[in-house]
Amino acid sequence: MHNPTINELLNVKYPIIMAPMFLVTNTKMMIEALNSKIAACIPALNFRTDQELRKAIQEIRRNTKSTGLGVNLIVNKSNIKLQKQLKTCIELKVDFIITSLGNPKQVIKLCQSNAIKVFCDVIDENYAKKVEKLGADAIVAVNKDAGGHAGNMNSKELISRIKAICSIPIISAGGVGTKAGVKEKINEGTNVLLEIELEGARQIRKSFPDALQIFLAPPSLSELETRIRGRGTESEEAIRDRLEIANKELIAKKEFDAVVINEDIYKAYKEIEGLMGLRSN
Repeated sequence: MHNPTINELLNVKYPIIMAPMFLVTNTKMMIEALNSKIAACIPALNFRTDQELRKAIQEIRRNTKSTGLGVNLIVNKSNIKLQKQLKTCIELKVDFIITSLGNPKQVIKLCQSNAIKVFCDVIDENYAKKVEKLGADAIVAVNKDAGGHAGNMNSKELISRIKAICSIPIISAGGVGTKAGVKEKINEGTNVLLEIELEGARQIRKSFPDALQIFLAPPSLSELETRIRGRGTESEEAIRDRLEIANKELIAKKEFDAVVINEDIYKAYKEIEGLMGLRSN
């Protein structure tokens, strides 16, 4: 039996999904990706309110004819906005949903009756089999090199284990996470972008002294606090810890080759792209 590829499932040209990056992916990035004939997914939690999420999905639809528009939903109990987010996704008929954490049973059931595909993040073959039985359309194999909710196995091992017991499509998720991996990509002539915290950046500086180091800064600590509180997903203690870390990191920004202020995410993205020499204008 033919196992469909992701581009066949979503009717897009290339079997690629632009990853849902928390606090990074925005509507303009989605539009660019979708118009490049790949699929693209945006985290629902990148929006403070349901109204903002609705507005974003509608804006994307107005600016692309793609059938590869996805939304990433955190499906465990910590996401108090889940029901509203899911309702919005169904009402606005997104093309697919990627579930992360928690039990995707409700999401799969509701999406099946509304012709919306569901891809489930998994970190081992046992959970992959569970979501397959629940009716998932594809599995997102999150390996140990992935950002966010990373697994424990490398890509080759994880996908091999899942393929042995599952028959639905598998999406490989996970970036380069080691010095050897970075060197391999550089030797291939690839532009390598590492998103890491301060101490990690200092280690990279030792291993790759010629690397361009860019500090992505909030407009201010008060604005950062407003953004964190607006998501409504973190405790008061967690917010205090994050702000304390952010303050220490801001002091160290003078160590970097360039500082980009993340006031408008699209402008920040274009500025970083320019610093990396990825565009001529």
